[in-house]
Amino acid sequence: IYTITPSANGCPGPTFNVTATVKPVPVMTNPAPTLSQQICSGDALNFVPASTIGGAAYSWTSIITAPISGPSVTASGTGSITDAPVNTGSMSGTVTYRITPSFNGCNGLPVDLVVTVKPEPSATASSITICSGQAAIINITPALKNVPGTTFAWTAAGSANVTGWANGNGSTISQILSTTNQFAGTVTYTIVPTANACDGP
Repeated sequence: IYTITPSANGCPGPTFNVTATVKPVPVMTNPAPTLSQQICSGDALNFVPASTIGGAAYSWTSIITAPISGPSVTASGTGSITDAPVNTGSMSGTVTYRITPSFNGCNGLPVDLVVTVKPEPSATASSITICSGQAAIINITPALKNVPGTTFAWTAAGSANVTGWANGNGSTISQILSTTNQFAGTVTYTIVPTANACDGP
C-alpha cells in the first residue's frame, strides 16, 4: 500500500492510498527424475503435476516425434497426463509434454515432461507335424517389425502322452518329442518376444 502526499509551493495536499496487489506465481515441484520417463508402447502414463501452490491448475501441449502416433496421444490438455502413446515403428520415439502451471490468472514457468516410448517387439512361428521321436524344429522370427535386440522365450505345455518338451529361450525351438501310446499328442509353445524390457504379444 502506497500512501501518496502531493505538495506544491510548500503546501501539502490531501494524502491518498494506492494498493498494488501481488498475486503468487506457482512453481512446478515434481522431482527432476520424474520428468524423464521411459515406457513401453501402449503403456498408460499417470503423471500428476504438482507445484508450490496447492490450488494451481495445469495446462499442457505435446510435441511428438515419429514413430509415435494414434489417438492415444493428446495434442493438448489440462490436469494429469494419462496418455498411452503407441509406437508404430521399430525404434524409440519421444513425446514432450510442456506443462504450464497457473493460479488466479498468473502463469508459472513451463516445465517439460519428456517420455521415451519404446517399440513393441513381435514374433511369429509356424505350427508343424512330426513323427514320434523326431525333433520339433520351429524357427521364431519377428513378425510385424524387427525391433533391434529382440529376444524370444517360450513356455511349453504338452498333452499327457507326449514327452521331451520344456520351457526355453532363443530363436529356434529344437526338441525331440515322443508319444507314449498309439495316439497323437500335441505340445503348445507360448512365445513371448522381448526388447528393451518391453514384452510384445
